[in-house]
Amino acid sequence: MHFCQQLIQHARRCPCTVVLPEALDVRVLTAAARASTDGIAECILLGNSEAIRTVAAEANITLPTTLTIVQPQIEDYLEPLIALRAKKGKTLNAANARTMLANPATVAALFVADGSAQAMVAGAITASAEVLRPALQIIGLRNNSPLASSAFLMCFDAGMKVFADCALNINPNGEQLAAIAEQSAATASAFGLTPTIALLSYSSGDSGSGEAVEKVHAATELLKAQLPHLQVTGPIQYDAAVSPEIARVKLPNDPAAGNANVLIFPDLQAGNIAYKAVQQAAGIVSIGPLMQGLAATVNDLSRGASADDIYYTIAASVVQAAAMQD
Repeated sequence: MHFCQQLIQHARRCPCTVVLPEALDVRVLTAAARASTDGIAECILLGNSEAIRTVAAEANITLPTTLTIVQPQIEDYLEPLIALRAKKGKTLNAANARTMLANPATVAALFVADGSAQAMVAGAITASAEVLRPALQIIGLRNNSPLASSAFLMCFDAGMKVFADCALNINPNGEQLAAIAEQSAATASAFGLTPTIALLSYSSGDSGSGEAVEKVHAATELLKAQLPHLQVTGPIQYDAAVSPEIARVKLPNDPAAGNANVLIFPDLQAGNIAYKAVQQAAGIVSIGPLMQGLAATVNDLSRGASADDIYYTIAASVVQAAAMQD
C-alpha cells in the first residue's frame, strides 16, 4: 500500500486525460469517478450519456463535474480512421471501418492518436485481443520498438519489482527478450526505480545448458551491449537474482546478482505462472499488465479486475504517459 500511495502522489503531479471505453461497467465508473475526484486524471467515458448516468445512479456513484462523457457517433470517426490507416499504407473501405468502430476500444484508440487523450485503459469487459488490436493498428509501436510487451508492477513490502513479459509474448527469441528487458527497464525508471535487470532461467551462469539457456544467454549479451550503463545479469535463477545471500554462493562475482528489481522471464508460460503464484502466495498488490513499446499509453485490464485495480491502472497510465513526454 505504501507503493500505491506513492503512485497516487506521483500521478497527481502530472495528471493527464485518460479515455475509458467501457463506461457502462460499474467498476470502471467507480474507478473513473475516484480518479477524477482525487485529481490524478481527467477521465473521458465513452458511451450513451443517459445510460451511463443511470448505471451510476443505481450504483450510488457520484460522477464529478471534471469527468467527461462522450457519446461517439460512428459516422464522425469513419474518415479519420480511413485516413489514419491510409497513412500506415493500409486501404480501408467504409464497411470495414464501421466494423472496426463497432468496438469502442477503436474509438478510444483514435482519441489517443489525435491527442484528445494521453492514455487509454480498457479490458474490464473486452477481450485482450480486442483492446490490443486497435492499439497496434491505430497507435502503433514506438519508434525503434520491434514489438509490444507487457509488465506487472509487483508491490512487495521490501519494494517494487517489475515482472515481464507475463501477458503478451508467448515464446520470444533472444533479440525479442532483450527488447522486452529494455522496455521493462524504462518502465521501472518511469516508476522511480533504478533498474537492475535479471534475465531468468533454470540455470545460473554456466550451471546448466540447453537451447532455452542459450536463448537467455544471447539476450543477456545483447542487452549488455545495448545498455552498458545498467546492471544486467543472466542467465540466472530467480532465487539468485533477488537474494544477496544466494547470489554470493551461485554467482559471487556478479554485482547485479541478488539485487534485481526487473525480472525478465524466458517465455509467457513461466512469467504468467510466476506472477500469479507470487501474487497469491505473498498476498501482494500487483498492477498490470502495463503495455510497453507502444507509441502512446494503452493498458489492458483483466476481466476480473476490481474497481481498485482499475483505479491504480489509471494512475499507472498517467505516470507512463508523463514519462513518454520526457
